[in-house]
Amino acid sequence: MRGQKESLALDKIKRFLFCDSLQHPLIWEGKTAFDYSDDEYRENIYCCTNAIDNSIYGLTEDDFFEITNAIRKAKANQNPSEFPDFVFENGFIEHFQITASKQSNKKGAAEIIAEQKFKKKIKPEIEEFYKYCDANPSFNQLRSREWVRKNLAKYSYEYLVDSFTTNLKKHLESMQKYKGCKDLKIFLIENPEVNIEMCENTFKNMCEGIRCGYEIRQEHFGRYMLSRDKNMLEYLYSFKDKIDYIIYYYKENFEIIKIANIPELFKYMPHEYVIGAKQMKMIYRVSNITVKSSLRGVNDCN
Repeated sequence: MRGQKESLALDKIKRFLFCDSLQHPLIWEGKTAFDYSDDEYRENIYCCTNAIDNSIYGLTEDDFFEITNAIRKAKANQNPSEFPDFVFENGFIEHFQITASKQSNKKGAAEIIAEQKFKKKIKPEIEEFYKYCDANPSFNQLRSREWVRKNLAKYSYEYLVDSFTTNLKKHLESMQKYKGCKDLKIFLIENPEVNIEMCENTFKNMCEGIRCGYEIRQEHFGRYMLSRDKNMLEYLYSFKDKIDYIIYYYKENFEIIKIANIPELFKYMPHEYVIGAKQMKMIYRVSNITVKSSLRGVNDCN
């Protein structure tokens, strides 16, 4: 159902920003971030909002208030089939996913299609394993079965760029038709995949054969990071009059990038990044162990 995936993404961003490590809302003077008026939130912003390291790019303090205030107040569009996904008083948040696998105009990303087919194929075998375990309990042994996907979809940075640009163009076209308030325009881009990695090319301009005793720290990421992709950042900057912020969300964290200030980011990025697909293997595993339990009280247990 449309709306569930989008809501899960925004809820995760809210938990990153407004909750502690146990997923409890941060409380200050008896209130959470969601209880404050705008003026109260501005005054207490750092008492009820996490300033997460390596997540904020090109934002001033006023910008940080602007976008976190929008996120905390954003509500799902009452018309889930229409643009945008979320609204607040002076703007919107629109969500879409990107993929590094080849896209199909009719059925979606090749990776999603292949994964769904694989899960459907192994479902009877998983159910049979569960039935066997129920019929043959084992109290001293962990039992498991696994299945390996051999026909993984092809991944590439080129596919990722195509997915990014194609989806962005489609959503910008929807934005043009939108009659609601567009003073603050935010796009929430989700990437659930870990099939692309990035490495800073710190040695590109070094002369061959020359030894260097300086310590060189080379950034390496096991997944795609929008904040390090100069090519895509330059592309996004071309929409500085149409987009205010990008929220790039992945499983472990997120990045907020202010589009108008992208040129400032390049001052802190002296090197290009090598971007490529990983060699991946996917293993699906289910495990079972039988545990004895008793309905008697604790004092009656042996």
